Amino acid sequence: MQAIISTPPGARYASAAPLPAYDPAWHTAMARLSANDPAFSSCSLCGLPTDDESTFVIDTTRLEEFVTALAGNSHLKDLSLSNLGITDTGMQAIASAVMRRQASLARFSVHDNRVGRNGIAAIAALLTDPVCQLHQLELKNCKIDTSGAHTLAEAIHSDANTLTALKLRHNDVGDAGAAVIAYALAQPQCGLLELELTNNRIGNAGASSLARTLALDHCRLNVLQLGLNHIDCTGACSLGEAIGKNGTLLRLYLFTNRIGRLGAQGLAKALVSNTSLTVLHLAHNPIAYEGAIYFAAALAQNYRLTQLSLSDRRVKNKVELGIALKFIDSALLRNEESAFHTAAILHKLAKKSLEAGNPHGACVFLQQTRRLGLGEIQQDMLADTMDAAQGQISRAADLTRLGLLRLQAQHRELARLSFERALTIDYKQPQAWQALKQIDRELSERLPVDAGAPENIPLSTPR
Repeated sequence: MQAIISTPPGARYASAAPLPAYDPAWHTAMARLSANDPAFSSCSLCGLPTDDESTFVIDTTRLEEFVTALAGNSHLKDLSLSNLGITDTGMQAIASAVMRRQASLARFSVHDNRVGRNGIAAIAALLTDPVCQLHQLELKNCKIDTSGAHTLAEAIHSDANTLTALKLRHNDVGDAGAAVIAYALAQPQCGLLELELTNNRIGNAGASSLARTLALDHCRLNVLQLGLNHIDCTGACSLGEAIGKNGTLLRLYLFTNRIGRLGAQGLAKALVSNTSLTVLHLAHNPIAYEGAIYFAAALAQNYRLTQLSLSDRRVKNKVELGIALKFIDSALLRNEESAFHTAAILHKLAKKSLEAGNPHGACVFLQQTRRLGLGEIQQDMLADTMDAAQGQISRAADLTRLGLLRLQAQHRELARLSFERALTIDYKQPQAWQALKQIDRELSERLPVDAGAPENIPLSTPR
C-alpha cells in the first residue's frame, strides 16, 4: 500500500494553512492501520518531492492521525516514510508510537526527511528497546552528520539491539562518523551483517577505520557499501589488507571513488588469500588497464569471486584491457559454476551426516553453503533436509541453530518447536528464549483465521 501525498506550494508543517488534498490511498492506509488488519503488514507512505526544502507535505493533523493509528497496530512488519517533510518533532512522535506497540516491526525506512538530531536520537532509542525487534533500518538522505552517526553507533552495539542491516546512503557522516560506526562494529555483541555508507564524504581515514574492524576475527559483516565517496589508493590498500584476513565479507562496493591502479593492486592481492568475497564493485574508478591485469592475475588463484565490476573510460590500452577482461569473465564464470557445484556437494554431505546420526555436522555443512552467496536457496534446502530428520536432533545448540535458520526461511511455527525442544534439553539458551518470546507474542496477537498465513519478515541474508 502506497499513499502518494501532495501539497500546494508553501504549505507548512505547523502553519494554519488549509489541509492539503490527499490521495484516497492515504485514507485506506490509515483505516487498515487503525483496524489492526493482520493482512496489512507493509505500509509505504510517499510524498511528492518539491524543489523547496522548506515545503512540507504532511501537516500536524495528518501526523497525529498516523501516529495514533500506528500506536494501536501490532501486525506491521515493514514501514517506509519518504518525502513527507518529517522533522525531529514528528520523528520523535513516530518512534514513540513504534516503541509502544510495534514489536513486530522488522524493517523501518525513512527517506528524504530532515529528521534532525532529536529525530535520530528517537530512532536510536528504538534499537536499544528490548521490545522492538528491528532487523533493517534505512535512513536515506536524512541529513545525518557525524553527531547522528555517533548516536546510531552507540545504539547498534548495545546488548538489546537486533539490527542486522543499517543503510545510511546519501548522508554526511564523513570520516569521523565512519570511525564511530566502525568502533561499534568491532564490539563482539554487534550483530550487524550489512552496512551501507554510499555517498557520505568518506575518505581514506574512514576507509581505514572500517578496514581495521574488518580485520578482526569476530567481525560478522557480510556486505559493505562505500560507493560514491572520496576513497583513493591509500584507503583501497587498507581495505585490501583487511580483506586478505577477513573470512566473512561477501560483497564490497567501491564504485565511483578515486581508486587508481595501486589501489586495484592492493585489492587484487587480497583476493589471492581471501576465501569469502563473492562480489567486488569497482566501476568508475581510474584503475587503468594495469588494474584489470592485476585482477586477472589474482583470479587465476581465486575460486570464490563471481562478480567483478570494472570500468574506466580513460583507459588507452584497449587491446591489453580486452584480453584481461576476457580472462576475468572466464574466471568469474568458472567460480560461479563452482559455487553451485560446491553447494550441491555440501547439501549431500549434510544429508549423509543426518543419516549417520550427526545433526551437528549437517548444520555446519548447510551453514557453509550460505557463504557461497546462495543464502535463500540454502535455507530452502535446510528446511527440507531438517524436516526429514527432526527426530535425530538432540543437542540444544543444534536445535537453537535450526530454529534461527527456520526463522530466516520464514517457517515460524517450525522454528517455535525447535526452540521449545532446545530449552527442554538446556534452558541456558538465551537466543532461543528471546526468539521464542517474540514468536509467542506474535502468534497470540494473530487472529484465528490468519493462523496459517505466511509472514513476510525481511531479514538480511547473504546472496
